[in-house]
Amino acid sequence: MRDYGSVVSVMQYLTKKQVAKRLGISVSTVEAWSADGVRLPEPVILGTRSPRWDLGTLELHIERLSRQRRRVNHTPGKASDNGES
Repeated sequence: MRDYGSVVSVMQYLTKKQVAKRLGISVSTVEAWSADGVRLPEPVILGTRSPRWDLGTLELHIERLSRQRRRVNHTPGKASDNGES
């Protein structure tokens, strides 16, 4: 018999309001970003009309977007912002 006691996965789901607060945006922006399918991961639908975002998935998605943005904004050969040329 396997012992599953040591493997516990806790899913934490956030509401639109919680996502908005976490990202510092409005609820309507959460709805728009969710609709475009790029800036926010697809929500999980609980019940008939209750979209929720898995906290872990949301954090990974935001980190991926942040890394992409840093790569796009990085220009090789550009002087650094610390005053050095």
